[in-house]
Amino acid sequence: MSVFVSEILNLHRGQGQDIYWRDHIKCPSEDEYCKMVIDKTGGLFRLAVGLMQAFATTNKKTDFIPLVNSLAMYFQIRDDLINLADEEYMKSKSFCEDLTEGKFSFPIIHCVQKDTSDTKLISILKQRIEDVD
Repeated sequence: MSVFVSEILNLHRGQGQDIYWRDHIKCPSEDEYCKMVIDKTGGLFRLAVGLMQAFATTNKKTDFIPLVNSLAMYFQIRDDLINLADEEYMKSKSFCEDLTEGKFSFPIIHCVQKDTSDTKLISILKQRIEDVD
């Protein structure tokens, strides 16, 4: 039960940070983003592994957290990149959904911080475009 409560709290903390940055148009640092991913996506991954360990008959004490956190980071950053670059992904969701929702994904954060004097990307995020046609 404690793994469930702990990871659900982490997940909500990470989701809250994501929503805060979007709603206040505050670009986090790459480190802040990575910490959010460890809470949000990592929380889901750790919850699944923690529940499996709770019912396991062997390897109950094995520490999978570093592996699971790395997998969560890989999964999320890959998803962020695919969201902006893969036409097949766009067919199942919408065109550059992170941009249209005003979300600060890893590639967007990297671009914004690369040249802070260029405000074009922030201006696009502020618009929260709903009709991309």
